[in-house]
Formats: sequence, structure tokens, C-alpha cells
Amino acid sequence: MFVLGDIIDIGPDGLEILEEMSYAQNIWPVAGEHEVTARRLLRKFSELLASGETPDAGFALEMREWLASGGAPTFEAFRKLDPDMKEGLLEYLDEMPLFENLKIGGKKYLLVHSGITGYDPADEFDAYEEHEFFGPSPVRNIPDFTVIYGHEPTPDGKIAKSDGSVGIDCGAARGGRLAAYRLEDGAEFYV
Repeated sequence: MFVLGDIIDIGPDGLEILEEMSYAQNIWPVAGEHEVTARRLLRKFSELLASGETPDAGFALEMREWLASGGAPTFEAFRKLDPDMKEGLLEYLDEMPLFENLKIGGKKYLLVHSGITGYDPADEFDAYEEHEFFGPSPVRNIPDFTVIYGHEPTPDGKIAKSDGSVGIDCGAARGGRLAAYRLEDGAEFYV
């Protein structure tokens, strides 16, 4: 099972979910912008705490903005972890890829959280910088691939299939349903 990001900062149990995922042998995460932001800010917070340095104004502002936009439960849960658990969580976040490129049943898939801003067919997927996977106007129609993405709730709360892409965010974070899409046969599942 691939989970396409924004696992944390959405509700109170994000770190608990990440911990469970990290132990599972059959779950692979793809980072969303929440995981990317959290890994950067939590890593910097840990470094500042260990060194005793005072955070600069830029970091303090970024931290306040993250806490206000859903990061507070993640931050509070992180602070309660013991040092080994903190480091394990940061390592797990560091290892999260920005995309997965798969071939199943002869069909090629690109799994991303949102898409790729400024996509150019001449570029390899790993040539894109982190922010391009979460930027405005993400490209989701990539030749020879079916792009599976989340990030934006579908209009009707059902998996949205279009030419070359499949949107699977059915609004679970806002009271909608949690959806899964089986790549082998296109079967849809809702909770």
C-alpha cells in the first residue's frame, strides 16, 4: 500500500500513524508538503535544542506558521518522544520519497502527492526539486504514465479518473471518505 502524503498535521494522531506505518512491511509513504515541512522544522528544532542556540527570526516565523496551519499536534507529539524515537521519526521522514515510479501489469504509474510543477518530458523525475512536487498548477498528465495523486479533494467525494491521471483524495481530512485505488485492476475502495 502506498500512502500519498499529508499523513500528519491533519488531525491529532499523525505521528502515531507514522509510527505504525514505519513498522509495517507493506506500506510505503510518498511525502506530502506536510511531511516535508515537518521533517525540516523538526530537524532544525532538534538541532537548536541540542546546541542551545537561539532560533533566528526566520525559523521562528516559519515555525509559528506551521504550528498555526495544523502542525501543533505533530509538534506536541514529537516533543513527548524520547530521543531515540525522535531520531527514528526524523529518519523515517528523511527517507520518504517525493514520488514512486512503478510498473504493474505492463502499465507505468507515477505516484505523487500533488503533481510536478513545470514538468518537462525531457527531465527525469528525480531532476525536480522538492518544492516542484508541491507548487502551483501541478502537471498530472505525463506521457506514458498514469499519475496517481492526492492533495486536492475530488469534487464529488469519489476517486476521479481522467485521461492519464487518477485523483484519490476524497476529502477524508474534511469529513469525506478515505479512498484506495488498486493499481492492478483499478478497483476502488472507500471507508
